[in-house]
Amino acid sequence: MTLLFKYTFKRFFLISSMLTLLIILVLWLAQSLRYMDLIINNSVSMNAYFGLVAYLIPDLFGVISPIAFAVATLFCFHRLIISHELAALRSLGLNNFRLSLPVLSLAAGLFAFLLFLNIVIVPTAFQKLKEQEHVMRSAFSGALLKEGTFNTSKGFTIYIREHNDKDELNGIFIYQPAENQQPSYTTIAKSGRVYKSGERIFILLKKGERQDYSPITRQYACFSFDEFVYDLTDKIISSDSRPERISEKSITQLLNPDPSLSIEMKRRFKSEAHQRLLLPFLCLLDALFIASMLLSGELSRRYSKKNLIIAAAGVLLAHIITMGLLHGSVRSDYLLWVAYAFVFSGILGSFAFLTKDLSLGSSIKKQVVKTYSPWEKR
Repeated sequence: MTLLFKYTFKRFFLISSMLTLLIILVLWLAQSLRYMDLIINNSVSMNAYFGLVAYLIPDLFGVISPIAFAVATLFCFHRLIISHELAALRSLGLNNFRLSLPVLSLAAGLFAFLLFLNIVIVPTAFQKLKEQEHVMRSAFSGALLKEGTFNTSKGFTIYIREHNDKDELNGIFIYQPAENQQPSYTTIAKSGRVYKSGERIFILLKKGERQDYSPITRQYACFSFDEFVYDLTDKIISSDSRPERISEKSITQLLNPDPSLSIEMKRRFKSEAHQRLLLPFLCLLDALFIASMLLSGELSRRYSKKNLIIAAAGVLLAHIITMGLLHGSVRSDYLLWVAYAFVFSGILGSFAFLTKDLSLGSSIKKQVVKTYSPWEKR
């Protein structure tokens, strides 16, 4: 039994892992493209970029692995049936439950890992992702001083004609709109350079002119300068606090929301929390349902194709219904109970259908012993 268990478990595990990693890789690359503007506009290094998008992997694994596991289970069972391996194992006296024990063990392990992933790792990964993205987007970058284009940030506009080899700027144009009861002004300088002093960032302008416009007097004031220091810090570094998203909150925060929140927001918190708790159970439901369908009846190619289609359709329908109920729970709390009832009734029903041959075999064995026992008094 140990050798057979290892053989089938290894096949299920390898195919599930390969399929999961392949799908995650494709989707991860697609999701990573959303952050390419950090490299283009903020001059973020490749190491920092891949360090950022790596935080997408836990959530992708939590979403993709149940689906990939279901597909791999369908494929493995179908291959074992058409190659007559399951029929050979059944001829050795193994019942349906023992034949499906490797995939059920793998499903149980995946369930436990996904539950831990959704509760602990995913919210932390999302929090790190958004924090780093916020820092990268708000931090100073040479992209704001990109030559040959008008670069705008918070209404502030700067134009640089060129950068020379000495890291100096030539042909500088700056426009600052009116703010805090200060008039708008335009500054033109022949050259300049950017430097940091502590946490502040400045640009030193050389040989230029500044023109102010007062909307009160409707007059222009113009003066020339040899050197002029302009503070860029508030223009290119955001001091705004970053709002925390629902995906970043822990399971405790989601189940115990702030009483001041609206009813709709509280329901959204609940829906997110129960989605993290319920979706890992789909691994158990998929494994039990597929095993009960494909192992029922005759293990032949003709019956296998029919049961394969039914099992695939059932798994797809179960995922759609569960996700629909969880998303619909934002409007009604009762749909949460319906979602749990649907998943757990599916698990129990599939388990009962899978193990029905245990009680049947036991009763037949007792009947045979009772009928043919040589010690029975006649």
